[in-house]
Amino acid sequence: MTEAIQRAKQIGLDIQDHRLSAITETMLQDANLVLVMESGQKEALHIEFPFFREKILLLSEAAKGIPYDILDPLGNPSNADVVAEICELIRAGFNNICAVALR
Repeated sequence: MTEAIQRAKQIGLDIQDHRLSAITETMLQDANLVLVMESGQKEALHIEFPFFREKILLLSEAAKGIPYDILDPLGNPSNADVVAEICELIRAGFNNICAVALR
């Protein structure tokens, strides 16, 4: 987690108190939108929580309308391009993401 904290600090985020937790049905009931990075994550959540399929999207899908995987940058310290891609998707697609969350 230290690497994630350092990467987040580089882009102005403080995630030091963030803790991983399993997604629950209650979380999905309370959420307008759940964004995942990889199609395998999306598929697994669709299988486990079929009633919430419409809330679970890839980040790329919500931001650009084009579904594609974004690999986890944490396993590869030289993969700063992935962090930049995530930031750019969120910046450029922020209005689209909000619109999807509000539908």
